[in-house]
Amino acid sequence: MKQASDVAILRSPGQAGSVTETDEASTLGGEQKNTTVDKSKLRDLPTADEIADRDFGAHRPKLSPFTILIGLIVFASFGVWVYAYSGSADRPPPDVLETDTFAKQAEPICALALEDIEEIPDASLAESAVERSEQLRQATNRFRTMITDLEDLTVPGESTRDAELREEWLTNWGILLDDRIRYADELLVDEDARFLVTDIGVSESPERRLGRFAVVNGMESCGTPGDAG
Repeated sequence: MKQASDVAILRSPGQAGSVTETDEASTLGGEQKNTTVDKSKLRDLPTADEIADRDFGAHRPKLSPFTILIGLIVFASFGVWVYAYSGSADRPPPDVLETDTFAKQAEPICALALEDIEEIPDASLAESAVERSEQLRQATNRFRTMITDLEDLTVPGESTRDAELREEWLTNWGILLDDRIRYADELLVDEDARFLVTDIGVSESPERRLGRFAVVNGMESCGTPGDAG
């Protein structure tokens, strides 16, 4: 015999969309007690996937612009340290000579030229375009003598790479000196003329390239003159 707590769920033929619960104990006793539930008021339970999606969306963290900015800063800082310890940061510039033989010979030659040029009034301080042109021409002629002396140097044991770098550097010096003379000529006909350098087809101008070469190879006296403008 079933226990009195058992419940039989019956569907009444005359009530579509409803559920009838009958207490068996009451039925056996001659009294039938019906409880009718309207199915239209019942709500389906969400599936497991729907619950997971809903819970994740409710707890998904929201990133503010400030948080994103901090993250980018931290990432960039990490990248700097990676670069510093990778060995790339210690790599010498590409135009550093393998030996310092040429630099030791060139530095005193350039230093002597600068001493002579210091006796010429600075062209950048000239009071007129004509005066500026003449002073610029005198300094440029002294630089040409300096470059000739550098070209005549013999560098024992110089590698092919160093020879090519040295020749390129001297070529850039020649281009710069030609630009200075052209500027001096233009000043005679146009007092507002500007000093322009020749485009050699690379990202750097000749004056920047020759200046960097002098610095990284320890011959600062051979750097770019600054009296033209």
